Amino acid sequence: MASGTDPGLDLTYLLDTNSLIYYFQGAPQMDPVFRQIEQGNARPVVSIITVIELLGYPRLTRQDETRIQSLLSGFTVVAVDERIAGQAVVLKRRHGVKTPDAIIAATALLENACLVTRDQALLDKVPEIESLNPFGRK
Repeated sequence: MASGTDPGLDLTYLLDTNSLIYYFQGAPQMDPVFRQIEQGNARPVVSIITVIELLGYPRLTRQDETRIQSLLSGFTVVAVDERIAGQAVVLKRRHGVKTPDAIIAATALLENACLVTRDQALLDKVPEIESLNPFGRK
């Protein structure tokens, strides 16, 4: 699932699980984000946590799985390494966020990425991450 996108881009979007679910559901709020990606103006990134959450859904159909894998083939998938784990520990302690959210936020910080999410509670708890809520606020 490695990406063929240009790692030298100034804009990197780390898409949270909920933003990808909304995209697959056809939410028009996600169109500007994906337009930036499709035009080559933003590098798309996901945490391995998002891959697990998407593909681990118990009622996932074979068609949905194929759609997800096809989309993610153009994304950089970031594994949890010691740096991300260490930053996640800091965020978890400092802000009291759940482990998956701490890993995703840590990944955004260390990838210098704008976290694209509708999880306003996470955005409110972790103000140091650059973020975009396509549905409003922050």
